[in-house]
Amino acid sequence: IGGPDTFGALAVILQSSGAMFAAGAPLTKPGQQVIERSLSALHIPKYWWQEAKLAIAFAVFFCIWGLHASLPLISQFYVWQGTEAQIAQKTTQALEKYERAVELDANNAKAHFRLGGVYEELLDIDQARAAYRIAMLGGCIEAYGNLARLQLVQEQDFIAAGFLLRQGQFKLENDGDDITYCSQASQLDRSAVEYTFFVNLGRVYLMQERLDDSESQLREALKIYDEGAAPHCLLAQVKELRMGGDTSVALKDWQTCADYARAALSSDEDQWLNMAQQRLSQTD
Repeated sequence: IGGPDTFGALAVILQSSGAMFAAGAPLTKPGQQVIERSLSALHIPKYWWQEAKLAIAFAVFFCIWGLHASLPLISQFYVWQGTEAQIAQKTTQALEKYERAVELDANNAKAHFRLGGVYEELLDIDQARAAYRIAMLGGCIEAYGNLARLQLVQEQDFIAAGFLLRQGQFKLENDGDDITYCSQASQLDRSAVEYTFFVNLGRVYLMQERLDDSESQLREALKIYDEGAAPHCLLAQVKELRMGGDTSVALKDWQTCADYARAALSSDEDQWLNMAQQRLSQTD
């Protein structure tokens, strides 16, 4: 993928060369002659040659096994490189590194999750959804939230989004220390993931007009982090709907929404910031 690369090429070449030697040397006449000449040059008596050939076969086998076992470590190295590229905003380079990581270790959930994030940046939603799904099956807890958000925003599938979020919450509550965190954030912990689940469930319930359930989830999110824009923006919408569209009941929440959304703007928060500015302008 993306041309030759030192680590990726070595990983494949060494395994392939070892496998070719292991298969070709004992089974072909030239291969046998090479081994016998080598044994003769080492002054190994002929009556030990069969044992020596067996030892060589075992040595080659363990070399190939060792190289194969090292692939997950090499894959993690590419994940690290991809993360550095993302931090430097080199999106195409990050994409290349994460794709290499996945090719070397298809079970690397962290690589799949971060690959999904890059695809989302590139607006390739179908690829992002597929990557998040594999990461989720690999135990990546954040993948539940990201996949649910895509279902919610892109497909307007509230039932599927809610189901994924409740699955994630159940896993978070019951799996304890077995949770795998896959995001870049070094300070990511259980409470940060819980916050995301509460916010997204609050959004799902808002879209379904389950206003009490929505407010309950958003209040739980605010207990964890009360400076996030999302719960304030969504709570303002809940209050408006409850009062039949009366914007005056939610002005304080819209102001808080606007303040926090300006500080950390995302695609969702940009939309909510616009809504907040419209509501607040009506009172001027």
